[in-house]
Amino acid sequence: MTALDFIYKELKEREWSKIDKISFELFNKYSEKSFYNCWEREFKIKDGEVTLFRNSFINGNSEYGLIKNIDNELYISHINNHLVENNEVRRYMYGLKRSVGNKIKGYIEFIENSNLFKLKLRNALPKKEESILLLFGWPEKDISDTMNLIFNREVIVLIKEIMEKMNVEIVEG
Repeated sequence: MTALDFIYKELKEREWSKIDKISFELFNKYSEKSFYNCWEREFKIKDGEVTLFRNSFINGNSEYGLIKNIDNELYISHINNHLVENNEVRRYMYGLKRSVGNKIKGYIEFIENSNLFKLKLRNALPKKEESILLLFGWPEKDISDTMNLIFNREVIVLIKEIMEKMNVEIVEG
């Protein structure tokens, strides 16, 4: 299932609550910045649109959910903690960007005189995809580096397929 298919499925199955005003950050799915820099307090959600919201607390925790604007009335649906803890919020981000044609780029660089290649990402993946990549490759810099990975060329088709499902356009160079 692609990240976009995931969004469509989620929108059909969610329960929504009406709210009067926005008092949290919204995910700007039109921004070409990394996910971390796409959260905005001033972002205006247009009529008929859906995006993510984030409510950050003083203790460093955050709650996440979807917000939609229907006939200029706002509705929210919270994302459960299990999904948040497994970084599934990122799947929503990938899907929302795809829904407006905002492609995310990933870069593959072949390592000379070897059967290896590097994958460089600008955004972290959901836990499931991150775990799969770490099963087939290894971090370039240190154990926590999940956005710069080295793989054997034998798995390039699998890696490209995973990236395609997450709305990541691979650029080879």
